[in-house]
Amino acid sequence: MKIRSFLVPVVNFSSKVGYLIFVIGLISTILNLAYIGLGFMAMALVFQLITLPVEFDASMRAIESLYEEKIILKEEKSSVSSVLRAAAFTYIASFLVTMMEMLRLLSYINRRN
Repeated sequence: MKIRSFLVPVVNFSSKVGYLIFVIGLISTILNLAYIGLGFMAMALVFQLITLPVEFDASMRAIESLYEEKIILKEEKSSVSSVLRAAAFTYIASFLVTMMEMLRLLSYINRRN
């Protein structure tokens, strides 16, 4: 959790600057600069990877907390669990989309090579 909190400003900065450096590298045909921009953007991927277990743990704790506080009934527990698990899976989808975007940009650099 501490690593994740530390990475928030780093990721915010690097993801914005990374795209700018990437585009400048492609336009100026300095492909090493484009690779550097891609490296900056990869920080978002690392952040999402670190966030995955945190989100799944939060979903599990939320289910137990809702049940213990008698906000949900025993028969509702499985339905609530399904919804919260689906919400956690959106983080996996986001991670996969970011990873595919990084691979797409990497292939774009390699085609220009």
